[in-house]
Amino acid sequence: MTGPGEQPTRSKRNAFLVGMWLLPVVLLAVVELGLRLAGAFDVEPLFVPVEGAEGYLTPNPNVGHRYFTGPVVPGPPHDAFRAAKPEREFRLVVQGGSSAAGFPYGRTGTFPRMLEQRLTRTFPDRRVEVINTGIDAVSSWTLVDLADDIREIEPDAVLVYAGHNEFFGVFGAASTQGRVATRLYLTLKRFRIVGALSSLWAGMRAEGATTSPDQSLMGVLAAGQRVRFGSKVYQDALRQFEDNLTRLTCGYREAAIPVFLATVASNERDQAPFDPGPHETPVAEWREDVGAAREAAAVGDSARSSILLAELIARDPSAAGVRFDLARLEDHAGRMTEAAAGYAAARDRDGLPFRAPSEINDVIRRVAGQCGAALVDARAAIAAASPDAIPGASLFLEHLHPNVDGYFVLADAFYGALEAAALPEPWTARIPAAAARREVLVTELDTLLAAVHVRRLTSRWPFDTTNVSPPDTLPPEGMVAQLADDVIAGRRSWSQAMSELGAWHTESGRTAQALQIGLALIQEYPYSREIHVVTADLLRGAGALSQALLVYQEADRISPSSATRRMVGQMQLRTGRAEESVGTLRSARAMPDSSPGVLYDLALALLSTGQPEEAARIAEELIVRDPDYPSADRLLEQARSRAGLPRPTN
Repeated sequence: MTGPGEQPTRSKRNAFLVGMWLLPVVLLAVVELGLRLAGAFDVEPLFVPVEGAEGYLTPNPNVGHRYFTGPVVPGPPHDAFRAAKPEREFRLVVQGGSSAAGFPYGRTGTFPRMLEQRLTRTFPDRRVEVINTGIDAVSSWTLVDLADDIREIEPDAVLVYAGHNEFFGVFGAASTQGRVATRLYLTLKRFRIVGALSSLWAGMRAEGATTSPDQSLMGVLAAGQRVRFGSKVYQDALRQFEDNLTRLTCGYREAAIPVFLATVASNERDQAPFDPGPHETPVAEWREDVGAAREAAAVGDSARSSILLAELIARDPSAAGVRFDLARLEDHAGRMTEAAAGYAAARDRDGLPFRAPSEINDVIRRVAGQCGAALVDARAAIAAASPDAIPGASLFLEHLHPNVDGYFVLADAFYGALEAAALPEPWTARIPAAAARREVLVTELDTLLAAVHVRRLTSRWPFDTTNVSPPDTLPPEGMVAQLADDVIAGRRSWSQAMSELGAWHTESGRTAQALQIGLALIQEYPYSREIHVVTADLLRGAGALSQALLVYQEADRISPSSATRRMVGQMQLRTGRAEESVGTLRSARAMPDSSPGVLYDLALALLSTGQPEEAARIAEELIVRDPDYPSADRLLEQARSRAGLPRPTN
């Protein structure tokens, strides 16, 4: 103790100061510990267990809460996979934004599902899982943040299709305070206290929010910002993308996980710039001169229009709209090389860069080389599949989301890259592109729902500045339209509508359509025994016995039963695998729910493998168990005859 009038010693003063500094740290630590013990404000994991399907995980629909605040938070698709990676499974993980997630189709229309389906056909003796972690409107920051979760599930490769969201995506260069601040925020958000404060701040923002319910996510993230070509923000976006993509790719390489980096593509020919400019000329004067150029083009004077547009480009090189108009003139004149260059230049200078500029693809190529990743030139593949080699409306629904054909081109590009890399093993055969395209599982229901999503998107800013959404309904004409309208209105889930549609097709004798729906439901619910059995029955009825065998085997793995094992044995016998059939049917016979039909099939399999004496004994057992079983007497007689056994005397 220090007496009256005495000064505290230096050591006591230092101890007091240390205590003053430590007190808030201790208090924060106590609060953090309390929140952890209470299980509050935990960071959303990327993968969570599938409810009602033990042993399965799926991307967490709420993982977007790590990054987004607001009434609508995007999340990844439902892509269930086994928590414990089975032997000889080929597991791929896809990362990216809305195009990776498959907007507007989702599920059946994503390129990961198309790739999984084709790889499954290519390697029928392996289980293939392509796990889609794509999330709408995410930038490269989120890809890096999710990488630790992805490494934990032991992927055999990671496929990345990203780059469109570096300006206006969450943590994009036009919507953050800088790379250091973003990295610090993502690091600190793993503390529960930061999560609590973030949640409180989000609530306060929501109370005072003035966002229209009709405003799109694009509008929310852009928030009135513009990005001038070559500006500091423009360069910041390129730098952050390169830094993050390098961290992501080289980090996977250090973990011995192969990475496939794809260039990105967008609609260049049929999407005018959202923000055409000008940036350096008074708007009224500019509009008058642009109007003169367009009027000349309208009356067929393309030469004068070209001259006027070239003068405008010289006055304001960063203006995108006049470059697009000039590219249109070149296009109509058949000068496709000049047109393609003009369309790309117009896209690159769009003041609302929702489409990645050319330099994003330069970064992707550079990082692939530096980090030893496989480069998948998806942009080149899209161009090669487009009329006049210019990406446009033939493969895109709006500014950058592909249609079904476009998504198939993306899937095909990754498929070829995996073949070139000899993953999961050297390829002995491949499924031709034409055959794979015919087998894509996008149904008429998915197509109708996608049309509504696109209409909703393009009725809002920046496509339509009135921002008034059309009604999300469809005319109730026909079974498919009625089901789609029910899904949109929330009266049915997608899976319920698909099941009802599949039953309708089956009852109407449209086996091909019913089979397509069954296979699509298997991709969505790989843990459902019932869906597997129904689909396998359809495959068997269609004569696709090898495929039916694989699906029956998976059904029996999910929930073993004598009935499904019997079907496995039948398919093995009918596909020339009689020895395997005998073993399978013996195990089915030993199960508690074994039926007389198992004995009949086992006797047939034994006859096929040259074991008539045992076949006769099994047939006798069958007759004792069910004297009226169809053809049992004939089977016994055939087995006795082959075994050289005398006929029984009465």
